[in-house]
Amino acid sequence: MALSKERLRDRIVEELRSQGFGVGELGRDGINWLYRFATAVANAMVDEIQQNAETSEDHERIL
Repeated sequence: MALSKERLRDRIVEELRSQGFGVGELGRDGINWLYRFATAVANAMVDEIQQNAETSEDHERIL
């Protein structure tokens, strides 16, 4: 399976829900901060993994 920011975000949201966080609920300011948090974490993780991906002997990206 390819590395996907959206899939990782959804997985983080699922895990937050299972831990009892109020994912899907809006804050007083009308913003779903936990969903935005999950998006930021997923984006940072995927970007970091892709930047640090191992390369083959021909210096081709593996991911």
